[in-house]
Amino acid sequence: MNKKIFSPLALLLVSLLLLTSLFSACNLEEITKEDLELPEEEAEVISPDESVAPEEETAEPEISEEVFDYYQKLAMCFEDDLQSARIKRWPASEIRVAVNDKASTEDYEAIEKLLSDITSIPGLPQFILVEEDAEELDHEKNSLVIYYETKAEIEKILELTDFQVYQWYINWGIKPAFEFTDAAIFLNTEDTVEKREFGLRKAFLQMLGLLNNDVRNKELALDRNSEIIELSELDKQILELHYRPEIRPNMLVTEAVADLKAIYLEGADPSEIKAKNTPSEKELEAEKEANIDYIPDESTEELWKSLGVTPRHAEIIEQDFYAQRKDIDPEFFERALEYFEEVVGYGEFDSTYDGYVHKWSNEREISVSMLGDYEDWDLETMENLLAQLNNIPNMPEFKLKAEADETADIVIHFLPLKEMHEVIGSDMLSEWGIFFYQWDSSFETISAKIGIATDVNTKNSRRHLLQEEFIQCLGLINDSYEYADSIFQQEWTTVQYPNELDWLLVEMLYRPEITAEMPIDEAIETLRGLYLD
Repeated sequence: MNKKIFSPLALLLVSLLLLTSLFSACNLEEITKEDLELPEEEAEVISPDESVAPEEETAEPEISEEVFDYYQKLAMCFEDDLQSARIKRWPASEIRVAVNDKASTEDYEAIEKLLSDITSIPGLPQFILVEEDAEELDHEKNSLVIYYETKAEIEKILELTDFQVYQWYINWGIKPAFEFTDAAIFLNTEDTVEKREFGLRKAFLQMLGLLNNDVRNKELALDRNSEIIELSELDKQILELHYRPEIRPNMLVTEAVADLKAIYLEGADPSEIKAKNTPSEKELEAEKEANIDYIPDESTEELWKSLGVTPRHAEIIEQDFYAQRKDIDPEFFERALEYFEEVVGYGEFDSTYDGYVHKWSNEREISVSMLGDYEDWDLETMENLLAQLNNIPNMPEFKLKAEADETADIVIHFLPLKEMHEVIGSDMLSEWGIFFYQWDSSFETISAKIGIATDVNTKNSRRHLLQEEFIQCLGLINDSYEYADSIFQQEWTTVQYPNELDWLLVEMLYRPEITAEMPIDEAIETLRGLYLD
């Protein structure tokens, strides 16, 4: 827009004109020397090429503090799990999108509308719809495949693909530096068009790196109670934050949020933030090789200490809670009995579980064998776990076999995720670690199989799952949302060792007074008499 430059006399006349026109709109740029009847010499006129350009707007658009809170929740699943607490996103500027031929016209329209909305957001990759056959697309080169199939057909597809990770709606491959490489979204053609469109948008946002859900604002497509099929302005703001060039994959989400707040709320120079967060090639290589350690939940540690229990973590010790019961606050045992009912009394995937104690005989020796592509640290993890279990009073003796033996009582398979179904018999398509066990007519466990996926788990998640699945096959079969650092935590964590309450539950289950086939309520009353009365 051109600006007019006026002499002092012209400015005075303009002011008078404004005072006499209080109730009319006046555009200064349209006022010329003819309008003001000024002498030629007193009007300064400039040609268009001499116009003064408006100052560039450098301030970032306003974003409220609440938006950063939403973003942090969506980008970070668990604050105490450094794997899920890191930024994950696509590094490429272009992502190819293929759709299989089962998509309807309405499905295509929904995809095109979504891609248009997504690619209009600053910083996000350009998602380009291609005509390649979805099943022939090269999944190694930044690609997204959207499958429209029946539920049964989806299961068949999953057995044939090379995807590293899969769930019902979304699949992503993550490089060591937390960069997405390829993805797939699976939509059930047996659902309504509206439900497919809702599922598409929700899965797409998670595939972009917002892996969590929220429950506070139905304007968010990732709010658990939301059923919107349009991206709201709030969704777009959060996506723009996630793909700002100043932050990068593998940053802690909390650090990224602090940097973003500095830019938007404190006026920090984005270029300085970007320079600070740009690692050298040497740092990037070291980052890919680094083992990200799990940080214990300090609040739970303080709780146990306040109840007279010293957290021991991975130490191999003889931890006899029964012998120490007079020195421990009774609340610790009350919590354990409540937890015992939830973890022992119910099945993780079957709410109609029988409600009886399932356990191995206290009197027998249990052989354990590891098969497949496991690492030295997998072996070390198992040796430490068995040493700890063998130090718990009244436990059966666990012996790890030196050679692979498929006839062992507990067989642990290390294998790619896509082979889990065939080897373990699991139809839980999103489980990276799983166990199955068998029992006899008296509810005494007689054998177990454990599957640990080798192609999707990090070192920490493998160590976690190996311990979780093994302890669960002892008869502590359910997960719970109760304690963040429990090995039985339902949400995804990489807890590296059972906490004190977990060890107590194992001890309680294998007290000789607790027998297989005992109803859970009877077992709890028996344990109450032993530990509290």
